[in-house]
Amino acid sequence: MLASIGEYGFWNYYTNTGYKETIAKVYDGVKCYLNVWKLDKNEVLVKE
Repeated sequence: MLASIGEYGFWNYYTNTGYKETIAKVYDGVKCYLNVWKLDKNEVLVKE
């Protein structure tokens, strides 16, 4: 999942194809997934 939301993931797909429908379909799921991760006091990602 991290690869799909990284630099070469969904946004790269959109910028190369222009398919807004794909972004619309995955947006809520990606937003929910990102809320699983938090930063600790050293700004290191930790899973809650």
